[in-house]
Amino acid sequence: MQKFVLFSLILALVFCFSTNKNTEYNYFFDTSSKSFVIPLLEKHYVPQGVTHFNDWIIISYYSNDNNPSILAVLDKNNGNFIKYANIYFSNGNPYKGHAGGVTVSKNYIWISSDYNLYKIRIQDVINAESGSNVYIIETFGIPVKGAFIQYYNNSIWVGEFYHSYDYLTKPSHKLINRKNNEYNAWVTEFALDENENINNIKRILSIPDIVQDIEFADNYIILSRSYGRKNNSIIEFYPNDLNENPHSHVKYLDRNIPVWYLDNPEIKLNILPMSEGITKIDSSLYILFESAALKYINGGKYPTKYIWKLNLKKLETK
Repeated sequence: MQKFVLFSLILALVFCFSTNKNTEYNYFFDTSSKSFVIPLLEKHYVPQGVTHFNDWIIISYYSNDNNPSILAVLDKNNGNFIKYANIYFSNGNPYKGHAGGVTVSKNYIWISSDYNLYKIRIQDVINAESGSNVYIIETFGIPVKGAFIQYYNNSIWVGEFYHSYDYLTKPSHKLINRKNNEYNAWVTEFALDENENINNIKRILSIPDIVQDIEFADNYIILSRSYGRKNNSIIEFYPNDLNENPHSHVKYLDRNIPVWYLDNPEIKLNILPMSEGITKIDSSLYILFESAALKYINGGKYPTKYIWKLNLKKLETK
């Protein structure tokens, strides 16, 4: 009997070891680690965008319970949850949009949702008590359905999510890339003026489908791509050649806008399902997931309640 128990224990240990080590996510696990617990998942909030500011990690959420969308703040150094703030319009109405992306410029927090960009004073979020309200001070209409957003080189970059089944984009956004494949989504660059307001479109990135977020590094443009609670996500690294000649041009409002195609990824990393926002801090890429939200956790494949930290130096040497 003792031998049988010992054998069963050894077999269980071997099974656990093989299950943890021999998975489709080995490469991801080898180059990444769990960093911070995503707060407020038990409150019917669904995390969407992530960014950083000074010692803060900032996450945008929409509510699956008909409450206002929120911004949550974590301590960047230890992951401690600091506070959250409800988002309201300046007229006092609650903002209940998707809050698909969030980024920070010099003095403002920007949120992308539908065909709008929303601007909030950073100082208002700094001053806010947890559970209080912060207010959108300006709304900008944009030509893309803003699923995600990034601040880079004094510009706001906002992009759209495309899926052929239920997330369509404007027909004019369909372009044929350098590999003769059809792309249906844009990332549009808006330079900021001295008052941090957006100007006309400066550049367009033509991107593949199911993009959830974009991040810029010196050598790479990074995409987070995912769709569905049972499908693996992908992190893709494209060469950052924005200082080189454009690949094409498109006509928009009687202007020729330069276009770059993201069609030649140098690194593709298979990761857990339902990746959302990404943000680069030093030599790490922080990856947000929505898979452990109450809306999605049942029936999902490998739900995770963590922001994962991808070691970019380790990834590049693999």
